[in-house]
Amino acid sequence: MRRLKLLALLAALSALPASATMLYRDKLTCPYDGTQFVETWATIMPYDGYMHGEPFPGLFWRTAVCPTNGFPIFKDSFSDEELERLRPAIFSPEFQTMRKADAYSYKVLWLAERLGTVDRAKKIDYLFKAIWESDHSNPRFPAYTAMLLPLLEEDRQQRVAGGQIAIEREDLYHGDLLRLMGRHDEARSHFTELQPALSVTKWPQWMSEFIDVELKLIDAGDTAPRRESEVLPSRKK
Repeated sequence: MRRLKLLALLAALSALPASATMLYRDKLTCPYDGTQFVETWATIMPYDGYMHGEPFPGLFWRTAVCPTNGFPIFKDSFSDEELERLRPAIFSPEFQTMRKADAYSYKVLWLAERLGTVDRAKKIDYLFKAIWESDHSNPRFPAYTAMLLPLLEEDRQQRVAGGQIAIEREDLYHGDLLRLMGRHDEARSHFTELQPALSVTKWPQWMSEFIDVELKLIDAGDTAPRRESEVLPSRKK
């Protein structure tokens, strides 16, 4: 699966200007058994994106994984104490099952929680990335989304209660994920409740257009991933 995704990424990169991408090959060492391997990854200047926030044409963060035990190298370095705390988790049957089924960022979240280093904002970030790393047809996509949606709702409510009513990008992605899950009534209510805040939002024209398009997709019963350049009039090419 990782090889197929890499080939797809390289094919997408070949169609972009050289200035838009940087391709890296890093030689890394697994901290538990000393195995060395090469990770190929790219930083991409996204020129498009899906309505749920996934960048296009590809991801732009590292997803280095030890080939022997599946350990995701999600930091530049780990202390001896951190490695010892993670050891039982890494070699557990649960993680070895996750290794084959779950997205890189979800595995990172699972391990970071065991280090006690994850607040709500970080959990939202990891879950968004896990969703973006997964194909829409991936059976884990709904599971990650189900974990993320309550956190996004809680975050929005807390911001509004504190007087911060301006719409954030994550609020728009939240509504689109509801649409993708077929929860159209909830998605419609979510976007309708956002509309009064457009007057105090940083990008009112773009966000207004985004919400208008989402409401049309919802009314049509649409549950497909949509790119901004596909459905937003101002982004169509």
